[in-house]
Amino acid sequence: MRSKASKIPQDLLFSVKESESQIQKSIIQILKLKKKFPIRFNSGMFKIGARWVRAYILWNGKSAGLPDLQFFHHGQVHYIEVKKKGGKTSESQDDFIQEMQRINVPVLVADNWQIVLDYVNGLN
Repeated sequence: MRSKASKIPQDLLFSVKESESQIQKSIIQILKLKKKFPIRFNSGMFKIGARWVRAYILWNGKSAGLPDLQFFHHGQVHYIEVKKKGGKTSESQDDFIQEMQRINVPVLVADNWQIVLDYVNGLN
């Protein structure tokens, strides 16, 4: 039997032609429901208490190529690059993914929330 905490809200289940931003919001909700700690890189600013802070996260001296989201599972970082249906990763994103694969860090490219839910459910 499913616990109440893992039940997926109905408004996440019935979306048609979602934008990348909408898909990302759904994925963040899934990660929160699954008790993960999602971190969104592409937002540029985040709030600490009442104060807004601008963040620049660099990889290889630049911010291009960083995935949209990350979360942790048993101390292991997992990255998620969100794309709209039919979207492709850029050359800099492919470079980042290859580098993470080289050091055994998981990177998931997802064009819908179900891919992430299945992935998270498959983690031990």
